[in-house]
Amino acid sequence: MVAALKKAGYVSHGVSADEPLSRSGHAADRITQLLTDQRMIGDQEQYAVTAALMARQLGFPARVVFGFAPKDVTAGGVTRILGKDISAWIEVDTAQYGWVTIDPTPPVREIPAEQPKDPTTIARPQSPVQPPIEDQKSDNSPVPPDSTQDEPASLSPLLVILLTVLRVLGWVLAGVAIVLAPFAAIVAAKVRRRVLRKRAPTPLQRISGGWQEFENSVIDRGYLPPPSPTRTEVAATVGGLKPLVLASVADRAVFSPNEPRAEEADQVWRSVEAMLITIDRGRTRRERIRAAISLRSLGGYSVKNLFKR
Repeated sequence: MVAALKKAGYVSHGVSADEPLSRSGHAADRITQLLTDQRMIGDQEQYAVTAALMARQLGFPARVVFGFAPKDVTAGGVTRILGKDISAWIEVDTAQYGWVTIDPTPPVREIPAEQPKDPTTIARPQSPVQPPIEDQKSDNSPVPPDSTQDEPASLSPLLVILLTVLRVLGWVLAGVAIVLAPFAAIVAAKVRRRVLRKRAPTPLQRISGGWQEFENSVIDRGYLPPPSPTRTEVAATVGGLKPLVLASVADRAVFSPNEPRAEEADQVWRSVEAMLITIDRGRTRRERIRAAISLRSLGGYSVKNLFKR
């Protein structure tokens, strides 16, 4: 897995003029672009996220680690650590050795030029020999005499009106279904996201998913936390003591060295549902519908962002 990444990938931050363009971030669309582009170009963050996803797909618990990896380390002396020394790698949990550190980032090397996407089309000259014209045989068969059949009995006026009404009603329902289909898709995506978070395999993932569900829900309801907020900042934007307590519980579970219990995860989800009911209690039906079909939480707060803690 790691050997394949190192063999096929190239490192580029896309910040200098002599480097190919490379988008930042590790959202789902960026990782998809890394794996599907003609040249696999990314930085340490994107290769670490990709390797962690591959390890999890194979059944190994994995996590992404961000830190500093200075190149010039002086033994017993002073080592200067700069912003360019920031790097990322992964840790994989093994049965024999515990958490093992793995660096999936390819070595720095020259990036080849991108090949043209569309192959060159070669025009072939048209053959001067035309295909033979098939002889058209005239059909001399005699024309059958006209035959008349008894016309079916005419429908009753009431049945005609009923069929017309049903036809119009069917078109109206089809139009309504087409109009409502995007909104139904949004609601279905949020329901699926909620179910996946609530049924995550570990209590830690369920607690983290419960907080993400609360954060996405309040954003859909019009709350505006600062960019890249902490849990405490989101709770302060909502206001009240209960969101702050929920943020504290989620932080303690995520950063604790011990795995939380399943009862704690269930309590977090009960608290999230109770707080959302309290928030909606003072809202009109129109405001609740707008929150249900809002796209704000499906953007930067995507459920595929597996490494947001």
